[in-house]
Formats: sequence, C-alpha cells, structure tokens
Amino acid sequence: NQVWASDITYVPMARGFVHLVAIVDWFSRKVLAWRLSIALSADFCVEAVEEALARHGPASPQTYHVFMSHVHWDHIMGLPFFTPAYIPGNRIVIYGSHRWLESALRRQQDQPSFPVDFSYLRANIEFVHLEPGKPHAVGDMTVTTMLQRHAGDSYGYRFDADGRSIIYTTDSEHRPGDAAETESFTRFFRDADVVIFDAMYSLAEAISIRADWGHSSNVVAVELCQLAGVRHLCLF
Repeated sequence: NQVWASDITYVPMARGFVHLVAIVDWFSRKVLAWRLSIALSADFCVEAVEEALARHGPASPQTYHVFMSHVHWDHIMGLPFFTPAYIPGNRIVIYGSHRWLESALRRQQDQPSFPVDFSYLRANIEFVHLEPGKPHAVGDMTVTTMLQRHAGDSYGYRFDADGRSIIYTTDSEHRPGDAAETESFTRFFRDADVVIFDAMYSLAEAISIRADWGHSSNVVAVELCQLAGVRHLCLF
C-alpha cells in the first residue's frame, strides 16, 4: 500500500466494447478498485480512484498483523521504513514470543543508531506476547509458536484456520541424532498443508563448517515433513 498504478483498456463485447479502468497495488498486485463504462470519460476513472482511496487510503485505517520469529537486526530493521506505521489511525499488532520484543524494536530507532525515533510512528502499535506451545486466537486463526535452536532463540509459527494449517520456520538448526528434538518438530508439523522451511545450507555444511550457525538444510526439511505427513514443502 505504498505505490499504486492505474490503466484503462477495453473489453470486446458482442456489439462494440466497454472500457475498463483498474487501480492496482504494485507490491501485492491486488486490484483495489475498478469500473466499467460504455463512454471513455473521466467520470468512471475518478469513481475508481475515489473508491480505492476510501477503502485503502489514509482516510480508511487498516490493521496489520506482524509475526516475529526473533529480533536479530536483519529481521527487524524494516520497521522504520514501513510506511503504514506512520499513518495515523492504522493499527499494527506485533506478535512474538520474546519478552524483549518491544524493547528491541524501540531500541533500534534510538539515537545515534537511527535519525527517526520510535515516537514518530503515528499508527497505533501494539505488542502481544505469545506463550510458546500455547494456542492463541488471532482473528479467525489459531496461532502457536515453538522454540527453535538459534542464537538468542527463534520461534517457529503454526497457523490453523478452517481445517487448514501452515508452518513458518526460519532460523532454526536441527542437530542429527537428537531424537527428542525430531519428535517435537514432527508433532509441531503434524499434517500441515504447507511448511515454509529455512534450508540455507547443504546437509554437509549444516553438520560441519556451519554447525551452530542456527540454520538448516533441505535434507532435514524433507525428513521432518515426511515424518509429519506434511502435504507441501517450500524451501528458502
């Protein structure tokens, strides 16, 4: 919701054609508003723009839910550049299982580290602590976190809604031969529709020169998902 684009085209009909205008968000590619007209005039274009602004612009406050795996700098540094955080009326709810989540996000914008203090963010920003292993209701979803092996700790997420489930697990190291850990992750992944898995290293790297670096491999991902009966695996 930072850059929008609009364009006009025509749609052939049995007799002649109609004009179509659409307003699109560049990042998400979501159509924010559209209109049809038999005449190529400004009126229906203005109506589309007005609808997009009314539904998605500053005059229409939005709610954003942000789920944080951990607070290493490369995972939190985007907040000061998140435009919706500066728009009054917006609501941003930030979830995490670290007790120091709020202080970490505020501290990164303190002088002399950053020129814009956290207090300049005009949106209503809330912090919600998620107790690991305990299901939490967030909207229509049930959200559960799990502690993972990573320097400073990271947490994987399980989202359940309408009989479907998705796992997001990043910055998590899995040590070969740790049966208890394998069993814990198998339970957490059990019957998930999609698992999004951090496979930064090869298996050889993960158990040798990259051991204790807090990431995993594609081989471990496949093994865990097979044990848990996962339907789809996405590696990154």
